[in-house]
Amino acid sequence: MARHRERARHRCTDRSGSRPIVSPHIHSNFESPAAARAVAGAPESRPQPGDHPSNVPWGEFTFSIVLVALGVLVLLDGLGQPASKSASGIGAGFFPIIMAVFLLAIAASLVVQALRGMRGEADEAEGDVDTTTTRWRQALMVVGAVLFFATALEPLGYILTNAITFFAVAYAIGARRYLRDAIVSVVLSIVIYIVFTRGLSISLPAGIFEGLF
Repeated sequence: MARHRERARHRCTDRSGSRPIVSPHIHSNFESPAAARAVAGAPESRPQPGDHPSNVPWGEFTFSIVLVALGVLVLLDGLGQPASKSASGIGAGFFPIIMAVFLLAIAASLVVQALRGMRGEADEAEGDVDTTTTRWRQALMVVGAVLFFATALEPLGYILTNAITFFAVAYAIGARRYLRDAIVSVVLSIVIYIVFTRGLSISLPAGIFEGLF
């Protein structure tokens, strides 16, 4: 058996002695051309992202389009905010416009990558995640949380709306420490509200907490 493997690994050279060639019988000893290339020392060809542009990951493409729509809505909302009356000159639409521009840039790059057939890769912290399968349930939960934030911001106020949205998104991506997530959501929302309203003099809807902060 060992002699057979040694003969299979034997290489021949052409007359110039510079370019290795493989004996014809080598390919017959292997089940696949990839194995023959590995023995011959030739680099194994691997599929590169974008080699199959028709294989569009529809889950990632749909998510990218949703991000584009969200960026447009945030941009229009920021442009529709009243002019600043504070000494800093920063109005309520300043930060939404900045966030919308970044969101649109990221969403546009994701759309291009999806159309080229490129898929996202899981981080090391995420473990063995199958990126070829779209988790529609989690994606719809995130979209629902964003729509809830957009519709409930004025009647419920920023603090409660942001806390619920943060908690829902955390749950959608796998967080299951409910008490900790609820506390972090509420505290973070209160801190952001105070920083913007008191520190930057930017008005945010108080909702049911009118007069408490």
